[in-house]
Amino acid sequence: MTPRRSRRSGQAILEMALVSPMLVVLLMGGLQVGQIAYSQVSVDTAAREGARAGAAAPNAAFAWDTGGAVPASHQCTQTDFTEGSASNPVCIAVLNADGLLSSSLFTANPCASGQGCVTVSVVGAANLSAFRSAASAVLMSSGGSPCNSGHQATVTGTVSNIPTGSTATVTDTSGDTQSGITGAFTLCVAASGNTTSQTLVAQVGTVSCGGYSGSVGPFSVRHGQSYTENVSVAAEPVCPTPTPTPAPTPTPTPTPTPTLGPTPTPTAGPSVSCTTQTVPDSDYITVTVSYPVSVFVPVLGHLFETQPGVRMTSSSATYAIEPCTLTGGA
Repeated sequence: MTPRRSRRSGQAILEMALVSPMLVVLLMGGLQVGQIAYSQVSVDTAAREGARAGAAAPNAAFAWDTGGAVPASHQCTQTDFTEGSASNPVCIAVLNADGLLSSSLFTANPCASGQGCVTVSVVGAANLSAFRSAASAVLMSSGGSPCNSGHQATVTGTVSNIPTGSTATVTDTSGDTQSGITGAFTLCVAASGNTTSQTLVAQVGTVSCGGYSGSVGPFSVRHGQSYTENVSVAAEPVCPTPTPTPAPTPTPTPTPTPTLGPTPTPTAGPSVSCTTQTVPDSDYITVTVSYPVSVFVPVLGHLFETQPGVRMTSSSATYAIEPCTLTGGA
């Protein structure tokens, strides 16, 4: 080995020795971020499951609130986490939904420094900082049609020659129908699978006689497309007058004498009864789950810590308490 090559090898080893600690720190930092993110998702899921369980069993969840105080809060104890008559359904639901988190951090000395904690709170409507209702959803195609673009086509048109004061009903081959038409119409017709064509029939009044009818088609259809088809109705033949058939003269029969039976005693029908609820179903339950994540990354660890050696991840979920007619007094 020449002296020059030896110097180059030594320089490379020295550079690697200088860079390696930083690479290790960056790698461990990535692992730390992943662990914190997983823990955050897990406590979020656990909080939602706990709130859902408490909303469905409010009497058991708020057994600690004997006076029915609102707002009020309670931290799950070791007894609450133990399956049995004294357990709290919220605390049990959190344990069952904690994923790969350590259950012992919740059950052993809960809510102490560096330990997991589950807080159950009851709040009134006035205590909520915000309220969000579910948004309504409308299925629309890309062209703004009310029809399902994946399975239907849109047919628009006009029914003409409808008598004054009457309305028409338009029906396609697949049985899709629209009634109350006085002129223009829009019909969503089936246009998927083996259905590649449709025929529209417009009917005013009685079918086959005494009314007005007309049709158009068959015409090809394809899902997600729009078509314009107009229908003109014409008068149908007058319905024939049926010949009355003489009815036979009935033979009178003597009227039987009614026999009075015993009057049945009325019985009460089924009813829904509710046991006294600890808190009314007009209130809300909030579950907050906190979990400590150990910080193991060197040098950069202080950037993650919320207290020495750990980072506390926390999440809350609020649900409306279900009425007793649904919970059955649970």
